[in-house]
Amino acid sequence: MGKEIKMKALPAVAGKVYADMVMEALKQAGISCYLKSLYGSGGLGVISGAGLSGARDVIMVPEEKYQEALEIMEGMVDHL
Repeated sequence: MGKEIKMKALPAVAGKVYADMVMEALKQAGISCYLKSLYGSGGLGVISGAGLSGARDVIMVPEEKYQEALEIMEGMVDHL
């Protein structure tokens, strides 16, 4: 049927709060995205605020939009 969209992870951000801000900016730019949470080994699976040791969130974007998304994210990181 339709063409499969390959997704690529942007660099990890420290916590869901930051990820949500970046994702909102990406969506406003017309870039579809979703959040994938990665937890380090030894974690208890408890979700807390930004900075939880061993927890990282990565934002997945379409591969063909990766460079544009990365530029938006890097522009925001300077202000976070």
